[in-house]
Amino acid sequence: MLLGGCGESMPGKDVTVRSGYSFAGGAFQAEVAAIGLERLGYRVPSPAYVDASVLHDALRDGDMQLHLSYWHPLEVGFAHRFGGDALVERAGSMVRDVRHGYAIDRATAEAHGITNIDRLQDPELAKLFDADGNGMADLFGCNR
Repeated sequence: MLLGGCGESMPGKDVTVRSGYSFAGGAFQAEVAAIGLERLGYRVPSPAYVDASVLHDALRDGDMQLHLSYWHPLEVGFAHRFGGDALVERAGSMVRDVRHGYAIDRATAEAHGITNIDRLQDPELAKLFDADGNGMADLFGCNR
């Protein structure tokens, strides 16, 4: 049983909880939470996939009540924009010590001594990742 010790208590009776996620991996977390909340009596519509900025606005405005894939410190700017701790409670971590950032293949990193993103300030190394010819490495990451 996902949530044990609940007995017959249904704290979510007649309460709807809307959740969302802003990247594909967040869908799994949202679906698992939905199962647990439904077992407690909550109505949980299908979690919505929305852009991170829209998701945080929905939390602020009360259109959404649950977001399980908050990336700290990556989304701190969004948190401040929607009112931060005064309006939203961050209840804890589902996964600790997660790393988020850019990645390159090992062979390129080893061949050119690239150990961190600061190495791309070297114009010769930046050329390796310069698709548009402007002299700077083109980096792609999440939209936060």
